[in-house]
Amino acid sequence: AHTRKESRGTHYREDYPDTDDKNWLKHICLEQRKEKLHTYFC
Repeated sequence: AHTRKESRGTHYREDYPDTDDKNWLKHICLEQRKEKLHTYFC
């Protein structure tokens, strides 16, 4: 949260009160392949 220059949820920053969805809003997908769980942005 410290590397973002934005506020998001409970991580509010007075110096950066706005959210930056263009650069930080992501969806994380989980996929099980055989015995391993893979995570990736989708």
